[in-house]
Formats: sequence, C-alpha cells, structure tokens
Amino acid sequence: MVDDYGKLMRLASYTDTVKPDGETVLNIDLSWHHFFPSGSTTPWQLDGVLKTLIGDGFLHRRISACYGIRKGISVKKGEVFNRHVSVLESYDIRVIHLGEGERWIRYEPKTRLRALEKIFPDGIYIPERFSGCAIIHLPTMKTDALSMIAGTMYANFESLLDERSMRAYSALHEALVDAFTIAKELFRGIFTVMDGVFAGEGPGPLSYMPHEKNLILASSDPVALDAVAAAVMGFEPMTIPFIRLAHDAELGTGDIGEIEILGEDISGMHFDFHAGQSGMDTRIRLMEKKLAGTFLAPLSRLLTVLYSDFYWYVGVGEKLIRNAMKGNWGTLFESYRKKIGS
Repeated sequence: MVDDYGKLMRLASYTDTVKPDGETVLNIDLSWHHFFPSGSTTPWQLDGVLKTLIGDGFLHRRISACYGIRKGISVKKGEVFNRHVSVLESYDIRVIHLGEGERWIRYEPKTRLRALEKIFPDGIYIPERFSGCAIIHLPTMKTDALSMIAGTMYANFESLLDERSMRAYSALHEALVDAFTIAKELFRGIFTVMDGVFAGEGPGPLSYMPHEKNLILASSDPVALDAVAAAVMGFEPMTIPFIRLAHDAELGTGDIGEIEILGEDISGMHFDFHAGQSGMDTRIRLMEKKLAGTFLAPLSRLLTVLYSDFYWYVGVGEKLIRNAMKGNWGTLFESYRKKIGS
C-alpha cells in the first residue's frame, strides 16, 4: 500500500511541479489531536510520500514537515497520537510547528482579493519560511459543516494564515479562494496527495462517520483534485462556492467534465455523502463562526473542546474508531505505534 503513493505521484507527474533542487514543505493536515479515521494525515500517507521523495532524489535535509496553528488542538499530541512521529524520525525530517517560534511576515498580494484584505485590515501575515518553497499538501477525504468538503484548499487556508484565521469564517468560501490565490503567488510548486483510505462523512472537522473507501488521489491542480473528491463523495463540484469561485478565477479546473482522470476508473463512484447541517457539533461550529474575532471567541473554542474531546470522543468516537480499525488498516496503524515504542 505504501508503494501505491509513489505510483500515483509519478502517474500525476509530480516532479513537473515539485523538484528536488529546492526546499519542499509537507503540509500535514491535523484536524484533531486524537486519531480518527479520515480526520488527519495518515501515517501510511506520510510514509508513502516521503519514501517516494527520497527514492526520487530529494534530500531529507531539504524537506520539512509543517503543522499549522490549530486553535484548541495540541499539535504535539497530534503528531504522536496520529503516528506521524515514527515516520518523520525514520526519514530524519525536520518538523516545524508554525505556531512556535516561527517568523510571520506581512504579505502584500499581487492580485486583488475578495475578502481577506477586509477581514484583516491590519495586514495578512504568512510564514516567512514558505517563501520560495514548493509545498505538498496531505489532506484526507472528508466533508465539512461550513465548506461542504475539506480538501486541498482548506488545508492550504489552515497552513497559510496565522492565529487570526478564524475571523475568516465569516466569508469562508471567499477566504479559501483568497488564500489559494496567495499560495499560487508564493509557492514555486503546489502538489496534493489526498488519502481516502477512510473517507469522513458528516459535520466535520470532528464529528465524522468514517467509511473505508481505499482510494487515494493526487494532482498538481488542487482545484481539480478538490472537484474530483467532491464528485466522488456525491456532490456537484461547481455548486460548492469555493470550487466555482476558484474555477471562474482560473486558479484551476473545477468543472469535472474538463478534468483528465488517470488510473482507476472512478466515473461510477458516488458515495452519497452528506456534510451535515444539524446537531450540536454544527451549532458549535456556527457559533465559532459568529463569535470569531470577538472577545467571546475563546469561550466558543472552550465549548468546542469540551464537546469534542469529552462528550463526542468518549461517547461516540472511540467506538467508531474500534470498529473501523479492526482489519488490516488497524494493524498497519499499530505498526507505526510499535516503531516509537508507545
């Protein structure tokens, strides 16, 4: 399975976009510090991508694994609980926590933006270390209560903006496109490897129903990849506002009829997923959106942590994890745990 990532990346001609003669950033998706199938970058996904890069001549010292700022999430717990540590140590990869000791610089977009300049009148700040790098995003296939799906463009948004990013929930779809517009200006190459071994259905980013789908996607066009992932999950891509906006702005291809798909025939795949717009978890997300940027924002984050980490995880999540991980994937996941002796 790990070798399948290399086959996929080469099929998608990844070295046309990401080249070994420069710095390469792996953007690790961390939706939660707890492991949950479909929630965050999987250890086998990270392993497969790194094995491919090193095998194709990329130097480990020119690769870094980055974790963005995650409000209410312990990144250091997350890299252990999600079994990233053993993979990164085995390849001797430098780990960067963008919320700790990193320099953020004010960025002046070359393109007129839709929302971020109004949301952040005091300036848009990005990690200084991203300048001139290539980036490989490592999202998972999942739905989201506010954006319908969370793929490459959502992962880019979460990695590129500082701790004020929650303010952008007020215009999330426009903000996703703005952040990707900046990324296109900033990075010398953008590539995505999405893991759909488990696909998450429901009101993400936490309360998913995991479904074993055994699918992986890769592309140098993040808009097209998000569109294909959306179509596979059962959505019409061009009805998702951020995909349509990105397509209309010629940032990528969002029309599924215009996308060339290589590898397995997925034309008949239709998971009939629903993002979920009801229930306590969605109400909490909507409250976060409403209170973002106000003095009550920390309270909304506290309620999210209490609900997700204690009520939902203990009452619902642990049982779903046990059921999902009974088979070979559970065995593989535990093999990464044994490597770090925890």
